[in-house]
Amino acid sequence: MGKAFDALMKQLGYETYGVVSTDLGWVVGMWMVHDVHDSIIGHFCDFWQGRPDESDLTRYKKNETTPEENAVIEAGKVWSSLHSVYSMVHGQKPQALAIALSDSPVGLLGWYWDVNYATSDGYAYSFEELITDTLMLWIPGVYNNIRAYREIFKVKLCI
Repeated sequence: MGKAFDALMKQLGYETYGVVSTDLGWVVGMWMVHDVHDSIIGHFCDFWQGRPDESDLTRYKKNETTPEENAVIEAGKVWSSLHSVYSMVHGQKPQALAIALSDSPVGLLGWYWDVNYATSDGYAYSFEELITDTLMLWIPGVYNNIRAYREIFKVKLCI
């Protein structure tokens, strides 16, 4: 996917460019930084999650972590327990979900609003923003966007 984006940018006349990513796009952006690094002048992402490793978790269990490390580890647990369903459903049953969401733009808006609300840290999206963003997902079709989770998770990344 990253190499396809790079090829498109080259066809558009850009030898170097910046990448802005979020959510699953973070994985693609990081692959691009690695695979086509000569093309990338910068990568901005608003969704990178630093995950604790085994050493961090062992220290956490022994109460040897700092208050800041505790906050990160506990926030990660909350996120995983409340919001990992999106990537799980997208990765395991993309077609079933996409059929339902493609049938109803209002249903897609509900799904999109829910995930945005969960990840917005209190930002109050306007109806116009939500409807416009949903429309931009619905017009090209929902399946390809959701199917990307399944393809990326086949690589068995720890994201």
